[in-house]
Amino acid sequence: MAISKEMIIESRKHVCNALVKYFDATEHELAHFENRLVIEHGVESWTSDFADELLPMFLEVRNELNNKV
Repeated sequence: MAISKEMIIESRKHVCNALVKYFDATEHELAHFENRLVIEHGVESWTSDFADELLPMFLEVRNELNNKV
């Protein structure tokens, strides 16, 4: 069964809000995270499990950005 566009949009909104609220994510970090997520795993990945899949990827992106500075 395909995931609806509305579900993907809603999931993206919730993921981004959680990253900003609980992890102080910046717009720059979110942009890089979204780019990697969509390129490597596809747009439907926004509906993946937050704690097991999305958060580790975000923290990896954040770490890479911090190491570039």
